[in-house]
Amino acid sequence: MAARGIAIDEAGVWLDPTLRDLLPDPSHLKDMDRAAARIAAAIQDGETIAIFGDYDVDGGSSRPRAGA
Repeated sequence: MAARGIAIDEAGVWLDPTLRDLLPDPSHLKDMDRAAARIAAAIQDGETIAIFGDYDVDGGSSRPRAGA
């Protein structure tokens, strides 16, 4: 890890990674809070909801290299 430039205080994140530590706060995505409120309203009103997604195994699970 030292050869990769990972400091001792960052070791825990690298040795025991969690989604909470590695993924950004979803509220930082454009209109995410608005979308969450709309979905919550749809659920409360008993509306049918369809979800479309893109599976991006490459980008979704990759980690930036130290210093990148």
